[in-house]
Amino acid sequence: MLPTFPPEFVMAGVWLWDSFGKELVENTLSVAKNTATKQWQKVEWARAAKKYRHRVYELYSTMRMLGNPVPVSVEGIFTELYLHDKPQAFRRFDIERLRIEQNREITLTKTGFRKNALEAIKDNDRLFVLGKPGAGKTTLLKYIALMAAKGEIDLVPIFVSLHDWAQSGFSLIRYIEKQFEICNFPDAEIFITNILLKRSRAIVLFDGLDEVNVEDDQRYKITNEIEDFSNQYPGNKYLITCRVSATDYSFEEFSYVEIADFSFSQVEIYARKWFTSQPQKGEAFLGELNKEDNRGLRELAQTPILLNLLCLSFDETLYFPGRQVDLYQEAIDALLKCQGS
Repeated sequence: MLPTFPPEFVMAGVWLWDSFGKELVENTLSVAKNTATKQWQKVEWARAAKKYRHRVYELYSTMRMLGNPVPVSVEGIFTELYLHDKPQAFRRFDIERLRIEQNREITLTKTGFRKNALEAIKDNDRLFVLGKPGAGKTTLLKYIALMAAKGEIDLVPIFVSLHDWAQSGFSLIRYIEKQFEICNFPDAEIFITNILLKRSRAIVLFDGLDEVNVEDDQRYKITNEIEDFSNQYPGNKYLITCRVSATDYSFEEFSYVEIADFSFSQVEIYARKWFTSQPQKGEAFLGELNKEDNRGLRELAQTPILLNLLCLSFDETLYFPGRQVDLYQEAIDALLKCQGS
C-alpha cells in the first residue's frame, strides 16, 4: 500500500503517463518482438506515475538540519535563493579591490548580477551551481524535484546523488534505471532513454560533484560521463551542484552560477518559516538579531546553515549569549561538519 502524500501532488503535464505508454508501444516498440510489446501494454501507467511521484516526495520532501533531531519539510523551510551569474569563486582581488567589494551585494543587485534561482533554472537548460558549505545547494535541488513532481515544472525529475552513483559502480543509465524499478517497467531503460531523454522530458539533478573522490581519477571519470550524457540527450534540463572549493572541472556547455548570500529580507523570511508555529518568538528573534550589537551575528545569518543554528540557539534560550564567541565557535564547528560530510 502506498503511503499518502499531499493532494496538491496531482497529475499534470508530462505526468500523464498514459500518453507515454501509448507512444512507447506504438512507436518505440513497433519493431520489437510481440512478447515485449505485450509486456509494455500491460503496464499500469497511472499507477506507475503515482509510484514514482510518491518516491520523489518520500526521498526529497524532508531534510536534516544540524542540531535539529527532527527532519524538517523542504517546502516549509525553503526560502527562494538568488544566483550570481559571475561566480565569486572565479574572481581574484588584491587588497584594494577587496575594500571596494565590501558592498558587493548592493553592487551586484544594482547591476543585475543576482537572479532568482528558479527563474534562472527555467531560463537555462544547463547550470553548474556553485555554493559555499551550507549555502543550500542540496535543498535547492530537492525543492526543484518536488516542484517537478507536483507539475509546477513540466518535466520528470531525476535526482542523482553523485557520491552514491560513484560508489555504486553503475553506469549513469543503470543508476537512473534503478530509480524507476519501483514503476515495475519491463525494461526501464527503454522508457528512460526513448521517452524521457530523447524527447527532452526530463530535468536531471546532479548533486554534490565535490563529494566524489578525486583518487583514481574518479571525479574526472564522473565529470566526463556527465558531459557525454548531457551531450547525448540535449534538450533536457541539467543542473550540477558543487562547493566553491572544487571548481577545477570544466563543463563547456554549462553556465556557471553561484548561490548568493542571504539578504536580510531573506533572513526574515527564513526565520518566520523556522518559527512558523511560534510567530511571536520569530519576531523576537528578528528584533534581537537586528540590534546593532549583533551585527556580527547578522553576517553569520547570511548562510542558511548558520542561520539555522542561530534559530536553534534562540529557540532554547530566547536570547543570544553575551559571549558571542561561543556562537562563532559553534558556527565554525557546523561549517567543518558540513565541509566534511
